[in-house]
Amino acid sequence: MKQISTSDAPGYLPFLTQGMVSNGLLWAAAIPRDPKTLDIPATFEEQVRLSFRNLAAVLDAAGLTLDSLVKVNVYLADMADWAAFNEIYKEYVNLSLPPMRCAVQIAGLNNGYLIELDVIAEVEES
Repeated sequence: MKQISTSDAPGYLPFLTQGMVSNGLLWAAAIPRDPKTLDIPATFEEQVRLSFRNLAAVLDAAGLTLDSLVKVNVYLADMADWAAFNEIYKEYVNLSLPPMRCAVQIAGLNNGYLIELDVIAEVEES
């Protein structure tokens, strides 16, 4: 296994890993915190975009892009945000080969987050 770390995504707790490569796959998670200030945006849309920017930073640290995504798990504080999430999601994923995805509502996401992501991405074999 190989740990992936970048200062371009939040890494505010020493016992959490931004990403891990194992068996040709990258496992990563993204939260809506600014990587420099650790601030959390107020609106759902800002939190989604920041989560995807943080995710892209972790993927980049592993030499990957959002096009490498195989599976996306979306955790929403309120399923009423599902349609808004879908519109923003289409800005970030490869629509010609979209990753598998599920979205679930989780009451009481940590720190008042309105969204969290976890993903699996394919790592190119060298």
